[in-house]
Amino acid sequence: MGQYNELVEKQRKLLEAEKWAKKVKYILGDPNGFKIEYNDGSYTLETPSGEMIKTEPTLTPDECVTRMNEEKADADRARY
Repeated sequence: MGQYNELVEKQRKLLEAEKWAKKVKYILGDPNGFKIEYNDGSYTLETPSGEMIKTEPTLTPDECVTRMNEEKADADRARY
């Protein structure tokens, strides 16, 4: 069963990255409306007229894994 360890680990990281990608990166409010950007690069913009504009993710799943790992490393580094 050891031959599947790498595949299982890769899939686990992809699933974790999918959850991470949907989390809010930041919220910005200005005269043009409210912008909510997510970790995957997508965003939702609510204009003053109430119109909702949504974009598609700009990061691939593999890029999300890389960014998520970088964020974890930065957090670990800041802790010590």
